[in-house]
Amino acid sequence: MKILHHGLTFRSKEESDKFFIDFLGLEIKRSFTGEKWLMKECFGLDQDIEIIHYGNEEALLEVFINDNVSEKKDKIVHICIEVDDRDSLVDKAAAMGIESIVIPRKDSEKGYYLFIQDSSNNLYEIK
Repeated sequence: MKILHHGLTFRSKEESDKFFIDFLGLEIKRSFTGEKWLMKECFGLDQDIEIIHYGNEEALLEVFINDNVSEKKDKIVHICIEVDDRDSLVDKAAAMGIESIVIPRKDSEKGYYLFIQDSSNNLYEIK
């Protein structure tokens, strides 16, 4: 298993830049908007969300800019991991009573977004 990124939330881009760039010395690798439909499907948030990837050669942090503190906890925070066979993992999760969230990709004929939720409501994006 390899951890690809960890998802976090910040109230503003300014606070986020100050912490990740100024304090930790990371750089912005990518910045984009998580579209409303996908944020709704993945995290239950009915809005577009600004997403910033901060990183270096050792780490990547995916930061969601969301000023609504009540919504950000337990909805967006997740860890992304890479596995060899996602389909087998979905089968294993079902056999163990672990919830899988499978969302068909809109930008591709095949493929899907996959999230696994553990019994403590921690969320894992599976690549």
